[in-house]
Amino acid sequence: MPVALGPRLVVGDGRTTSVALSPNGKVLLTGGARRLLRDPGTGRVSRALGAEDCLSQAVALSPDGQLAAANCTGSPDTVRVWDVASGKLVGRHAYPEYQFGLSLGPTGRLLSVSGGSVSAVFARGETPPTVLAQGEAAEVAPDGQTFVVVQGKELRIHEAATAAKRKTLTLGRISTGPNGLVYSADSRFLALKVDGTWRLVDLTNFSVVALATGGAEVLTLSAGARTLLTISENGPEGRVTLLERGSGAKPRSLSQPINAVNFDWRSAAWSADGRQLWLAPSMGGLSRVEVSTGRVHPVQLTVFGQNDGAVVAAGSQAFVNLDEGAVVGVDLRTGQMTGSFGKGDPAFPVGLGDGELLTLEAGRLLRWSVTGGAPRPLLEGVRIATPQGDGTVALTEDALYRFQDLSQAPQQWTLQEPAPYSWLSPSAGTGRLIAGYEGMTGSGTDLIDLDEGETFPLSEDGGPALLSPDGTRVAWLRSSGVQLTDLRSGQVLWTGKGQPMGGTFTPDGTRLVVSLFDGTLAVHDASSGRLLQTLPGHGSWVESFAFGADGQLVTLGVEGTLRVWDLVR
Repeated sequence: MPVALGPRLVVGDGRTTSVALSPNGKVLLTGGARRLLRDPGTGRVSRALGAEDCLSQAVALSPDGQLAAANCTGSPDTVRVWDVASGKLVGRHAYPEYQFGLSLGPTGRLLSVSGGSVSAVFARGETPPTVLAQGEAAEVAPDGQTFVVVQGKELRIHEAATAAKRKTLTLGRISTGPNGLVYSADSRFLALKVDGTWRLVDLTNFSVVALATGGAEVLTLSAGARTLLTISENGPEGRVTLLERGSGAKPRSLSQPINAVNFDWRSAAWSADGRQLWLAPSMGGLSRVEVSTGRVHPVQLTVFGQNDGAVVAAGSQAFVNLDEGAVVGVDLRTGQMTGSFGKGDPAFPVGLGDGELLTLEAGRLLRWSVTGGAPRPLLEGVRIATPQGDGTVALTEDALYRFQDLSQAPQQWTLQEPAPYSWLSPSAGTGRLIAGYEGMTGSGTDLIDLDEGETFPLSEDGGPALLSPDGTRVAWLRSSGVQLTDLRSGQVLWTGKGQPMGGTFTPDGTRLVVSLFDGTLAVHDASSGRLLQTLPGHGSWVESFAFGADGQLVTLGVEGTLRVWDLVR
């Protein structure tokens, strides 16, 4: 049986997609790749909740702030519950479908909603949830005491404790799309779209009035529905704006529009007095908004947020790129930041050696001292750069360069037939590398021997592949699974299951680590293909790998966390 081990170290907040604030204002919870308890005053992390092997797009806190809940992707999809004081997992509930909305009631019950189905379960323990009601759309109140269901032109309002209907309102054609039913922060009001216009339902007396939004979609309502957070389209992005509810047709704007990508109402949490709003747009940021002034105060996330980049490592240090563009050093023993290299344009770490770091920034290969100072330019017009053993290989429009000793000029090889390569995979112990491309004009993978100065076509498939350290085997990352072949004969040596998204050979070539779509890392024996170890933990797949001291595996997930793993011998 393969060994399943968690990471030795996790660094970074990861992508933040959801946020909740306890009614007493003492606990702030953010979800995403990690579930983090924070100081509501500063946003700083005070505790990471366990179960790191899922992505949470909805989180909730109990009215007294003692319990925290989060939905989790997986097989099966689950909702998990933690004790806030201790951080211990106290509940785990499996569902046939992903639950998109959550609330914790004062009696310890957990409400959840998926599409038009509302379920309930006692928050602690692992008892199966009970379906309370079903319709075309549904939503649960933040305080966990009521829920609403849409059926045809009817809005049905239920008591959560008994599932009994309190009231049925016949309104008209009710929108059942995303964010179509929006509770106020105090659970007293409900905003919904009827016959194309927004209405506001007072759930204490069931009165219905028009709700002016200036043509924008409602995302959240503060307590008393005094303030609205709305969203309007802005090209590929959305723009969220705070509006003050009034009796006129044109609500008064309280803030400048704030850019937000894939934003929904679960990405916002109000303070009880409605004076502050926490926003967690899904591009990884976290901000606190002062409602009276409309000022937005970003929270500095730990090390990095959502990532599209690379990591290199040597000894006990790793270097990883930030969303903001800079490359930062990270101590792999403590997780602390050790330095910053570059500002402005996005930069990627591409090589390490003799106390120096190489980064790729806006087509320039730069050479830094890890102790600080300004960089020295090495090469212009670089399209791709990647580590190769103790050196670095860089690709320009028509040439390949190999940097082995930074005190000397690089080796250069002019490409006889330049191809639009989009990836490189060099072997660590030879001068060989493979390079691939996919585009409108075709696709292909080539073997390039830098020592011999020759190029050999390998495949008409330009999809990603990995070259073993000794340059004799190729691991093809097919949609159906990983396939290891002998480079000389093309013979398939073994195949592995799952949908691979990335991978790496260990430096000695004895193991192949494959990143699967579900975030799991599968460690195979490179000779036989036998699965030796599974590493669950990233909320999404991994595309960048490095090795630190004592053979520790360092991974950077697209969800934005750096993790350090011990591999079995």
